[in-house]
Amino acid sequence: KTNNKVNWNNLGPWTAGAYYNTPELKSIVQEIIQRGGWSADNAMSFIIKSTSSSSTEKRTAESAQGSGGPRLVVSWTTTEPSPSPNPSPTPSETFTYTV
Repeated sequence: KTNNKVNWNNLGPWTAGAYYNTPELKSIVQEIIQRGGWSADNAMSFIIKSTSSSSTEKRTAESAQGSGGPRLVVSWTTTEPSPSPNPSPTPSETFTYTV
C-alpha cells in the first residue's frame, strides 16, 4: 500500500459496460514509481475502498472475460528544457499508456 490516497467523491451508481474517470491519481502513481526497485513494465494495481457503511456506495470492477476487464489509462506530459533564447511555444510531448 501507499501512504498517499485520493478521495473519489460524489460517485453515483455504476452501470455495466460504462466508463468512469477517477480523480487525479498522480500522487499515488508517483509514490509507486519512486520506490526502490521499481522499473518500467512492473505491474501496478489500485485498491478502491469505501469509507462509508452504506452498501449503495460499494463498487467492484470485474470480468469473466479478459477482453471485458477493467482498464486503466495513464496519461502524462513531459516538457523539454527550453534552449536560450526561449522558443514559443515551449516544446512538450503527451503520452498515453493503456493497461
